Amino acid sequence: VSQVRFRPGVANAGEYAFLISRSGKIVSHPKMQNALMRPAKDLDEGRVVAAKPEGWSVIVQNNERRHLFWSTAPLSGWKIALNNWILKSPKFNRIRN
Repeated sequence: VSQVRFRPGVANAGEYAFLISRSGKIVSHPKMQNALMRPAKDLDEGRVVAAKPEGWSVIVQNNERRHLFWSTAPLSGWKIALNNWILKSPKFNRIRN
């Protein structure tokens, strides 16, 4: 999952996905390749994802507003999250959290 890219870009500029285990540990994350199985709450985005089983939020990362989407797999309890730059479409940005 840490190698998934939805558009070209580096991890902090493009979109990326990450996995969190049922116990709240990072299983796969492009920014934490050398620190897997650390608590997800060690990352700002991990704290947001850990707070609810599914949802979305706007976060600020590297002075850039980004969308964070996540959901929990019912059988494994693992969470998959997508960190995505915010689309510049006025229609899309009318959606409220």
